[in-house]
Amino acid sequence: MKVIIVADYLSEVKTRGLNSAQMTEVYEGLKKLTTDQVDLYAKPEYDNMQMQEIRLGLEHGLTPDQMAVFMNPEISWEAMNHNREKIENANVIDKRAKAKLHAQWLHIMFIALLIITLIGTASVGAYLFHQYQMLQNQNLTLILTADEVTLDYGAAFNPIDYVQDYTKEDGVELILPDVIDTHQIGKTEVLYKIKNWIKTGTAVLAVNVIDQSPPDVTLSTHEVTLTRGQDTFSGKAYLSSAADNADGDLTDSVIWNDPDESLNDQDITYSVTDSSGNTGTAVLTLHYKDPDPVPEPEKIIVYQNSGESNSGSTQSSFSSSTDSSGSAAQQSQTHGSQDFMFSDGYNMDSAYQACIAAGSAVGTYQCTPISDGDGIYTGYQLTY
Repeated sequence: MKVIIVADYLSEVKTRGLNSAQMTEVYEGLKKLTTDQVDLYAKPEYDNMQMQEIRLGLEHGLTPDQMAVFMNPEISWEAMNHNREKIENANVIDKRAKAKLHAQWLHIMFIALLIITLIGTASVGAYLFHQYQMLQNQNLTLILTADEVTLDYGAAFNPIDYVQDYTKEDGVELILPDVIDTHQIGKTEVLYKIKNWIKTGTAVLAVNVIDQSPPDVTLSTHEVTLTRGQDTFSGKAYLSSAADNADGDLTDSVIWNDPDESLNDQDITYSVTDSSGNTGTAVLTLHYKDPDPVPEPEKIIVYQNSGESNSGSTQSSFSSSTDSSGSAAQQSQTHGSQDFMFSDGYNMDSAYQACIAAGSAVGTYQCTPISDGDGIYTGYQLTY
């Protein structure tokens, strides 16, 4: 029945997307560990070397609570190895000390029984009191690397790294503090303990978590050119996002300086400040150019004479709006007009061509551009 359970478990683990090296650590773990223990590290966020360190810790008798200081996917396997060996060494010393102390106590009890048998209760009491005095007077040393440490937001906290020295005598146990959440900004005090069977010594470490990383401001482009007097600058149009490791999305809090249209080249600085006072910036280079000059449409006047020349042929004469001769104008006779407006779907070229085509069909005509009074052309007018 156990083989079926393990097979089912392996099938389920394979669905997690583990690679062959990671699966090898799962197989190795199942040789000595339960599926519940293996499941502590059979996760895709651990690489195979991190899995190995967790597996070795479990095989060497460490509890999940003891390993919590390094069971973090963000910790390298070398750091995991360093912490695991420190904890295992501390455990070995503690186990040996307890075993030795236990043997000593058994010896004491044996001697005490002999003493009780031989010389009575008074002698046993004196001996036990002597042992108590020895433990009571034992010097327990616990020295930390500092009274206060500062960690960046989200950094790993490994309690063993801040122990400089402690008493490693028989019967002495070092108790490390629990892991703290470094995604909470502020100061936290953690308690280290060292004890024998009679008394306990303590040391306090203040852990100050701060955010020193500025927000990341991202622009859709870093350079743009606008036409002076025609294009309107919109700072938000070029802002993609602003994100902070602690505060999250700060896009709506980004500010930027207003442009000066009188300058051809300038920098627009986008900035945002997180709750810890860190400011992130991004720069957009803005260029202004003058608008292209609007070409003045051509004005054409066409005169067609019905009379015959001395040679007997029909004569036609053409002159532009810049013709200084007044004789042709005197020959022009206007009988009507027609407008070809851009609002009707014409553009500058098509309105001009339509005016000429219509004028050619009626004889003498004139095509004149129509202006709205502000220098903006709106179409052509045919007069004939």
